[in-house]
Amino acid sequence: MPSQQGLPRKRRRKKTAKASNNLVGGRPDPLLRTHPYLIRESARARRVRLKYTLDNGLLVIVPRGYDTARIPALVNRENAWISKAAAEIEARRQELENEPPALPRSILLRAIGEERSVVYANGRASRALARETPDGVKVSGCPSREEAAAALRRWTARKARAALPPWLIQVSAERGLPFARIAIRSQRTRWASCSARKTISVNQKLLFVPALLVEYVFIHELCHTVELNHSPRFWKLVARHEPDFRRLDRELKGAWRYVPWWACEPGKGELNENHWLRQREARRDPV
Repeated sequence: MPSQQGLPRKRRRKKTAKASNNLVGGRPDPLLRTHPYLIRESARARRVRLKYTLDNGLLVIVPRGYDTARIPALVNRENAWISKAAAEIEARRQELENEPPALPRSILLRAIGEERSVVYANGRASRALARETPDGVKVSGCPSREEAAAALRRWTARKARAALPPWLIQVSAERGLPFARIAIRSQRTRWASCSARKTISVNQKLLFVPALLVEYVFIHELCHTVELNHSPRFWKLVARHEPDFRRLDRELKGAWRYVPWWACEPGKGELNENHWLRQREARRDPV
């Protein structure tokens, strides 16, 4: 199978290790009152990263060969950020448990600068249908919230197929970075990817993201048509086409906050809002 590169980076050959016990020299250190955490060794990581998720809590991602004895002090130093991230995710989880999110009354597509009002109507259709009208979007035949959300996702896919391919073609021509074909998908964890055959797969959820970030995703993936990796050569090429790539890359890591709950396809037996909450993880690169 051809390899792929994309945003966010695909996690390969990762290893999740045991939880911490705050040991220093084999003995508990009373000065290190850190949060519980898991350690994940990554062949792709170049530096330590902290990630707080609904499922795993605090995850410390380290490069291969990293001295894990340094982690308790690092986690202790980032205690304020960890506490804030944990509180925000827990508060959101409780909010969803108490009051599940309602279907939208309007949809903001930041990427293309459009906002559409949404109305719902009962009907006898075999499944819910969402269609664009002069006044906005009308969802008909929606006996359940989940079916209405699915209809809105299908409408989003149609909008993405109309808006994103011409945009990528334009950026490709402007930058002199040709690609073979584009596919519009609804990836659960990636904004886009590029295969060895120069096929660029783009997430339809990019419609909810600011235009500057969408263009950066396009540039990033087009650079993969030349360098199918994240080597120094790749980042040098990205910098040539987008000098402000570091700031945009940081902003992109938090861009899932722009994606509404109904736009996330749930896994088997999972509610939309639960998957949406899992996407809203907190990340930090310790200094």
